[in-house]
Amino acid sequence: MNLHIVHRNRRKVNETISLLKAKLEEIGITVNTWLSSPDGVHIDKPGGVALLWGCRPKVTGVGHFINKHSATALAANKTEFRKVLQGHDDIAVPMSWFEIPFGIQHMFPVIVRPAYHAAGKKFFYCLTMNQLKAAIIKCGPGYYISKYIPKDREFRVYVYAGYVMAVSEKIPGDKTDPAWNKSKDSTTSFKNVLWSNWPIEACKEALKAFAISGLDIGAVDVIRKDDQAYVIEINTSPTISGTYRVDVLARYLKYMLKSIDTYNEKPYNSKDVQQMKRTRDMRYAELQEM
Repeated sequence: MNLHIVHRNRRKVNETISLLKAKLEEIGITVNTWLSSPDGVHIDKPGGVALLWGCRPKVTGVGHFINKHSATALAANKTEFRKVLQGHDDIAVPMSWFEIPFGIQHMFPVIVRPAYHAAGKKFFYCLTMNQLKAAIIKCGPGYYISKYIPKDREFRVYVYAGYVMAVSEKIPGDKTDPAWNKSKDSTTSFKNVLWSNWPIEACKEALKAFAISGLDIGAVDVIRKDDQAYVIEINTSPTISGTYRVDVLARYLKYMLKSIDTYNEKPYNSKDVQQMKRTRDMRYAELQEM
């Protein structure tokens, strides 16, 4: 059983892929890794399966994809995906604008970000019109403006084939920083959340956002203020460290590959994945019924 992982050449990404590759090979999956290229990637394995990890090159020569190009491209463009999210009334998302709205002077503070960003970079917290205009210039075309929500907690919800498989919580080093930004404060970290403590509302919003993304695997960032959860974005190459999250993803990928190999179906339609899902049926039922 083979898996071809296509990824960008970034230090954190390489570390995650290295951990995931080792775990997959430990459980019997042969892994080949390919660096993403603007010219595309040709694998030449007609029956093979390619996982696009945080990248969106044109990949040819394989028969199946986990995270297809169109889905990773949409998730990567934070502005376009925010528009999609905001178009769904049943998904809670911070109020957002894609040009300076009338009456903005009464809406501060706001956040301005470019269409493409990662690792908490290019996060502009604006209290005045001058700060807003300066941030827009720095972000360039395709920016979005978002109403600032003074969050009290932030979660990353790992969703595989439409089901929550793990949750981690961001622990800020400095709670006064509006972004809780690890690129500015190295003491900011993530910790696993036990099943019994999963934030139900955050998981429900994450599942709704994931359902419209077209992705097979992703990590949904959700903030919470009081009892209200808000979806921020979906990451298609989240940093995965620690034994638990690596093990969960590796074993789920094994089920995906087995289902494709056996039934030639999308992984989330196969009988094999149902076996994996049953291990958490009680938790899923709780999320779906509330």
